[in-house]
Amino acid sequence: MTDNLTLFAGLALALIAGAAFGALYLRMLWRGTRRLAAGEASPAKLALSFALRMGLALAALALALMAGAGAGHLLAAALGFTLMRHVLVRRVKRRGEVHGHQP
Repeated sequence: MTDNLTLFAGLALALIAGAAFGALYLRMLWRGTRRLAAGEASPAKLALSFALRMGLALAALALALMAGAGAGHLLAAALGFTLMRHVLVRRVKRRGEVHGHQP
């Protein structure tokens, strides 16, 4: 019973961590693309933003693996990221901020 509870808690924590990382990653992506669309960012800044986002993603993966995360934990984190992406895309569409039509 305790093993199942520990596993469930670990998976829930991985899901929450994945969602939090997804929110951070997607916020950084949103800001970079909005600045590029507004002409406020150069392609070099966009490339730097990409490198920073990839560095964060690789660091998060490395930390998870060093902490002993198994496949289930990594899948739960990926699910959290994907759920956060779904939530944020729906929010942006509802606000009408797609394709530069910001209210």
